[in-house]
Amino acid sequence: SDGLVQAVGLLIIDEVHLLNDDRGPVIEAIVARTLRLVEASQKMIRIVGLSATLPNPQDVAIFLRVNPASGLFHFGAAYRPVPLKQTFIGVNAKNVGERNARLLEVCYEKALGALRNGKQVMVFVHARNETMRTARALAEEAKKCGDEAAFAAEEGHPRLALARREIERSRNHELRQLFACGLGV
Repeated sequence: SDGLVQAVGLLIIDEVHLLNDDRGPVIEAIVARTLRLVEASQKMIRIVGLSATLPNPQDVAIFLRVNPASGLFHFGAAYRPVPLKQTFIGVNAKNVGERNARLLEVCYEKALGALRNGKQVMVFVHARNETMRTARALAEEAKKCGDEAAFAAEEGHPRLALARREIERSRNHELRQLFACGLGV
């Protein structure tokens, strides 16, 4: 551990808002161990927590032992080149399957509406393994509803040919299929 302390001067925790997620205990353990190493070695390691959607920066600052007056930097909407629009949707469901189906339905409706208005859409999910599952479900729903054209890439876009060439080189068949449906993962 001495070698680790000597080698590390900066610990960056991306998506620090996931402290409240399944991975939260892992993040907490890493931070606790880092803080113990700092105390034992008296060598400073800067800890930086990053999040685009952190509702409680003061609480996270306290957890990371940051002085809120001098070490907490909160960059609000004014710093974004493209405004972030957040929508919170509550779903009442009897079970997880029903809840997930309803969330996907709402996600599809929101995405389709934005695409029909000429906008691009990014869908964020809570876990990495949900990414492909959500993309597949959106593609299936578009096909079922006859909305494939809304998801299709804009023909003639200057970067489309390059993107097609790059995706065709991928060994991941599912990525290639999703790209053909207008979805990138």
